Amino acid sequence: MIAAVTLVATGIPAQGQARPFRGAIPWSFLLCKFSDSPTPPHDVTYYRNMTIATGTNGLRDYVRSVSYGTADLVGSSVHGWYTEPHTTAYELAQGRWQRLLDCQSAAAAGGYTVPSGQRIYVLTSPAVDLVGFENTAALGNDNVALPELAHEFGHGIGLSHSFSNDPGYRNATWAQIGEYDNPWDLMSAANVYVDPTAAFGGGPPLLDAHHIDEMGWLPKSRILTLAADGVATRTVTLAALTHPEASGYLLARVPFDGSDPFHFYTVEYRSPDGWDAGIPAGIVLINEVKYDAADSAYHTYLLRTLGAFSGTGNGPPVQSVSSGGVTISVVSTAGNQATVSLHTSLAPAKAGLVFGPNTCAVPYVWREADDRDFVCVTPATRAQAHADNAAAGSRHVSGSTTCKQGYVWREAFPSDYVCVAVSVRTQAATDNGQAGSRLMKPNS
Repeated sequence: MIAAVTLVATGIPAQGQARPFRGAIPWSFLLCKFSDSPTPPHDVTYYRNMTIATGTNGLRDYVRSVSYGTADLVGSSVHGWYTEPHTTAYELAQGRWQRLLDCQSAAAAGGYTVPSGQRIYVLTSPAVDLVGFENTAALGNDNVALPELAHEFGHGIGLSHSFSNDPGYRNATWAQIGEYDNPWDLMSAANVYVDPTAAFGGGPPLLDAHHIDEMGWLPKSRILTLAADGVATRTVTLAALTHPEASGYLLARVPFDGSDPFHFYTVEYRSPDGWDAGIPAGIVLINEVKYDAADSAYHTYLLRTLGAFSGTGNGPPVQSVSSGGVTISVVSTAGNQATVSLHTSLAPAKAGLVFGPNTCAVPYVWREADDRDFVCVTPATRAQAHADNAAAGSRHVSGSTTCKQGYVWREAFPSDYVCVAVSVRTQAATDNGQAGSRLMKPNS
């Protein structure tokens, strides 16, 4: 069964790259077998195609799609098979972290050292474990299917499990109530809708909209926070998460808790195509984002219809909410879009404090070098970014991205070719390196 482990061990450091993730997320994929292992079922090429190749509908294509082209696995590599000097029984008796270290040691003995700053994904033959270590590493096996491989990758970049509101559902004896009960969200694997026609054991569904938002992969212009602008009642269009080319919001947040700006409803639309080809039909999903004291973290809870469905994990997703001063109702769905009616009684001043999972701690604000730039900086640095954007046209050599003498690319993110003073580029790099520590909810 899949699980996530918060980093408590030593030997492989948690990585410094902070959300929002942009550009390269480099991993070392290590293939290890044991002294008594049979021949692995696949060669190294199979796992390269499954993880880091493009055009194969593997993990790299999934990451590029779910991030809307914002993130990639550039710089990743696959190595093995390495033979550990241990039997399978020996490795099964080890702790989870030790299993990672044993494979890393075998790789080093075989001539490969994991580059500093890379996450590690170990695949063993035969299977000994399936686990993700928060913001650090993952462990799978030689027959792992893509949904489970991608799920543990999600833990490795800091994502947590998704839940439902079903008070009687328990996926496993060790799981929390409602855990793994959103089949539309990758972070509920292995209880998710899978496209059985896809490669590598089936195609996983997308992440839910809140998890995509956590990664900083949704443009600000495609997110609505109801009442933040003083308008508390709206009828809005949602675009399917697999169809960002369609007009409409990709995520609507509906605030209602004046005491907690991280406690709100999310509304999203899903259509059965692309990476969501395995879901049964187009549907609007309503989640509650709320604090879980057991994990000391916020999770998404899919709102299901309960009653006779309670405890089954099969209650259909609710299509309306009327509670706590909030009303949400689905007006219509057609093709790549849905229309929903939203209302909150929360005062605009309180709703205006709901910025989502990448909210900056005081006194920082989003840099906003572009619509996906959620790096937290001082107000003066944000003002500088806006001024540099406005002056960009006058600082380029005509018809090119080349900067005129005295200026350099800002490089606040990949493909940021705005020309700025050298000191501004240095500041951008410094701010990127400290982004995680400046959030109101710091990244692990």
